[in-house]
Amino acid sequence: MRILFAISIVSLLALLWAAFAMARYIRRIRRAKRQTAAAMSTARSQKVYVPREAQNPIGTAASPKRKRTGT
Repeated sequence: MRILFAISIVSLLALLWAAFAMARYIRRIRRAKRQTAAAMSTARSQKVYVPREAQNPIGTAASPKRKRTGT
């Protein structure tokens, strides 16, 4: 009977250890996702927006203009 009690205690401790390890793992994964999301939103907010004229080295014509036909 003592051996069954010892096996039960060891099994309970192993189960508690596994549950604790899974909780730590899930917490670590969620924290990493939050940090990644925060870093991405910070990078987006710090992005410098340059006007289209400044991006085009040729001038202000970002796309070729159509010739008018008709009148």
